[in-house]
Amino acid sequence: MRLSDELGALRAEVARLDAARRRAGDHVKKVLNASKMPIGAAAAALGIPEQHLAQLAQRVPDHQARSCSFCTGQGRLVAGPDVNICWECVPRAKAMGVDGEADPSVPMWVAAADSRCSFCGKLRAQAEFLVKGLGGIICDECVILAEEIMAEDTPEEIS
Repeated sequence: MRLSDELGALRAEVARLDAARRRAGDHVKKVLNASKMPIGAAAAALGIPEQHLAQLAQRVPDHQARSCSFCTGQGRLVAGPDVNICWECVPRAKAMGVDGEADPSVPMWVAAADSRCSFCGKLRAQAEFLVKGLGGIICDECVILAEEIMAEDTPEEIS
């Protein structure tokens, strides 16, 4: 088998596993939200590490500091493996990455060429942009994903 064929097969397997992980994460999120059970209690009941369940559900573990890695503010967060971004910093990061528009109230800047996204691990060369905050770096694709998570968690207006 040629290397390009092996890489193609590997790419397909990674895509399949990623889709399965997303489906599992969606299911975990629905169950946790419906049960109103704290993530630590759910992890203990399942006998799995809290961090693993939190990553699947894309929620901040109970024991982890609930603050934004970009502005250190506290509020609604989108959680990554070891980093969080608040709902206020998501549009700030997008504006900085897309238009270079900085919000003077939050220290945020374009990340250096050798930087990696704190959420997915992409290098600067693999992303359209990387924006650095006080304690985290986020790429364009993770900003889009954070926006999607925020849209899913926003209750619809009742007419």
